[in-house]
This record gives sequence, structure tokens and C-alpha cells, in this order.
Amino acid sequence: MVKGNIFKKLIKLNSYEKKNTEMTAKNLKIISQLFLEKNNVSEHKLARFSLDIYFPDDKIAFEYDGPDHYDKVANHERDLRKNELCLKEKIKLIRWPYYFQLTKDVAKYIFKKNFSENKYQKAIQTVYETSKENEILAPGLHGSPFTPANFTSLGIKRFINDLKSAPISLTSQVIYSFHLYEKKIEEKHGKNFLWLLYPEDNQLFNDFMKNKIHPEHLNYNFKNRKYLSKN
Repeated sequence: MVKGNIFKKLIKLNSYEKKNTEMTAKNLKIISQLFLEKNNVSEHKLARFSLDIYFPDDKIAFEYDGPDHYDKVANHERDLRKNELCLKEKIKLIRWPYYFQLTKDVAKYIFKKNFSENKYQKAIQTVYETSKENEILAPGLHGSPFTPANFTSLGIKRFINDLKSAPISLTSQVIYSFHLYEKKIEEKHGKNFLWLLYPEDNQLFNDFMKNKIHPEHLNYNFKNRKYLSKN
């Protein structure tokens, strides 16, 4: 019960902090229309599933993968089935993990040939209300209580595979965000509560955390940087 109570405190703590504008399912729909230059977007039924953001002319779908895609076993099966059905119907399914943000590297990775500097400027202005890339929220976790500590073993594998496929800059940004989150937890609850953030005894995750952080990839808004000056 103690663990659960602390988890509730962490949720409460984060709810008091000013919310940064960030990527959401709603914003993913808006920016996908912007980059693809298409308004013909709809929901698409796929057997017992549905695709929330679907461009029928291009047969491209986007899915915003929230925390429940990583911490619920039933959703792993659902996502596998949806992936298989999309392949069968020749639909290109692009997934956006909830810890991604719209850095230029991410925009190029997700939208590929549809990327342009002009579209990117419009997109970050829409989502983050800034025209400066270094002012947008960094990829990673900054306050969400839905941390890797909650992931299933398959969720951890998926998380790491997401990042292996993504631009290398994301690995630095995500790991750095975790280190800053550590500082926040230590200040609020002490060093004995890092299990709120990290899975215990998971070698795959531990190996991931050993990746080198490249400073040139950290020129973004990390909400928890303020805790560095307090240690």
C-alpha cells in the first residue's frame, strides 16, 4: 500500500506543475494533416479495431500510442493484430509513442518526404506556440507517472525497439530526461524511491540506460533541469 500511496503523491505533485504544450493524439491529427497537406482524414474500421487518423487517398494511418500501449498486456495483443491487419490491407501505419516530441529529427523521421522547413515551423507554432525549436518540450518523460517502472516486459522491449528505430538524438534526450526525473524524485521522496521511475532487475533496460548522452542533442526544454541546481 505504501508504494501505491507514493505513486498517488507523484501524480498529485505533477498535476500542480504548469502544463507544457506537448504532443497529444489531437495534435498528431493536426500536424499529420499539415505535413501531408490533406484534409481528407477520417476514422477507419479495421475488423474489430479502428484507426483514428487515416488518410484514405494515401492509405496512411497514424496512431498515438499512449502509456497503455506499454503497460497493459491486452493492448500488446491488440496492437499486434492491428499491425497485421494494416499489412494485409496495404495500409502504412505510423505509430507515435507518447514520449516523442516534435523535434526536427522526429518530424523528418515520421513524415519523411513530406517534411519541409516551412511546414515544420507551422507545426511547432501550432503545438508549442513557438517558432524556435530549442524552446519546444524535449522528448522523454518530465512529469508523467506512467514511467518504465510500470511497463510490462513486452512494453520494455517495445520501448527500446522504438528508440533503436528512431533518430539517435532521441536516445540521448530520453535518457537525459530520466536522469533529471531521478533528481525530482530524490528531492521529493528520497533516493529509495527510484522504483517509481525504473523497472527493477531488467537487464535490457539497464543496458539501454548505459548509452552515451550526446550534449549536442539536448538543446530543448527539459522541465526538470531546475532540479540540477538544487543538488
